[in-house]
Amino acid sequence: MKNIIVMFIVGMAFLISSCQEQTQNPLKYPDNREQSGSAAVLPLQAGEEYNSLAVVADDDADANIPKCILLPALPDWPTDYFDLEQSAIEGDILAITLSYTGGCVPHEFKLVVSTTFEDTDQPQISGEVFHTPVNDPCDQWVTQVRKFDLSPLKEFLLRNYPDTPPCFDAMILLQSAPKQPPVVYHICRDDHKSQ
Repeated sequence: MKNIIVMFIVGMAFLISSCQEQTQNPLKYPDNREQSGSAAVLPLQAGEEYNSLAVVADDDADANIPKCILLPALPDWPTDYFDLEQSAIEGDILAITLSYTGGCVPHEFKLVVSTTFEDTDQPQISGEVFHTPVNDPCDQWVTQVRKFDLSPLKEFLLRNYPDTPPCFDAMILLQSAPKQPPVVYHICRDDHKSQ
């Protein structure tokens, strides 16, 4: 009886340690990452640096990038846990490196931007990324770059603030990553080239 208990404890310890290793080290198991058909999802490859955001140059891929949602205030929507690690803007596309547990089913993220902000030379706009709750039985640590189209925000600012300079910067403060600096969104009217 004593041997059975010892074998059970050793077996459970092995099982727990192997699950923790896979969950905590996604680079060791690159073939098990969540794959999604969305062009807005760019999984990072094993050994790829997390501090370099990948940007897709394929124009057809940009058609599938979800647009940001404009609301008067940030909602109190339910959200599953995720880490927002880095963000950058190129043109009208916000690319966010984020990590979450999963791997068996597709995960959806939404970017909501508040249209209520202080009217200054450099508007400071609040935004939040929401991870739509899913019932994913897997617990792999998935790291991806997700993209969002900011053109609805650009159109809103240009339409509602016609007296702004031809080109200006808006600061987007992502509430999902309060310790990160704001992301600078450089906006130019269509009749002016980026300055």
